This record gives sequence, C-alpha cells and structure tokens, in this order.
Amino acid sequence: MGERTRQFEDSNQLRDWFNLVMAEALLGSPWLLNYTGESLPTWSARIVGVVITILAIAALLKYAEWEEWLILAAGAWLVVSPWALGFSRSATPTAVHLIVGALVLVVAAWELWDFRRLMAAREASERRLNA
Repeated sequence: MGERTRQFEDSNQLRDWFNLVMAEALLGSPWLLNYTGESLPTWSARIVGVVITILAIAALLKYAEWEEWLILAAGAWLVVSPWALGFSRSATPTAVHLIVGALVLVVAAWELWDFRRLMAAREASERRLNA
C-alpha cells in the first residue's frame, strides 16, 4: 500500500503545481491578453486566480480533500462566469475563463477520483488484514 500512497502523493504534487500555474496564468491574463479595460472579467480573473493560488499552495503544503472540492468549485465558476457575469460576448476573456476553468475542473476531479480510489484500496486492505 505504501507504493500506491507514494504514487498518489507524487502525482498529487504535480496536479497541485499545475493548478498553481493555471492560477498564475489566470491572474496575468488580463495584462498579457490585453483585456484590462473590461472590469468584470479582469476582477473575476483576479479574484478566482488568488483563490486558486491560495488553495493550490495549501494543497502543496498538506493535502486535504476539501481543498480539491473548493478548487473544483472555482473551476466550475470560471466555466460559467462569462454568462453569469455577462461578459460572454468578449471573446478573449471568455476563452481564458473557459479554458482555465475546464483545465482546473478536470485536474481537481481527477485528483478527487484518485484520492477516493486510494482510500477504497486502503479500506479493502485493512478489511483483508482484519479478516
């Protein structure tokens, strides 16, 4: 079981780093892609970028399942925010929010699935040992 845990921790670290890179890309996107004149998508990128940054750093320091659920929610928010906030007609910020949101959402879902799979394997192993 130790090898499986180590594999999860290694891939988990990579996914957390990926989320951190996505958060930084989101934070820089208004300036890099020149949409700072549009306040709603700029503020959305700033706020959600900071939230994902904090959660990714926390996850890098010590894994907790709740962090991944919040990152998943942040990714889902990014996907729907162009319509929820009314900037879906602006192509660049909409594309940024959709792409970063979808990537963050998929990575967080993968991490949660992987964690649940590890926990199920641990429980099965413990049941076999106690039987």
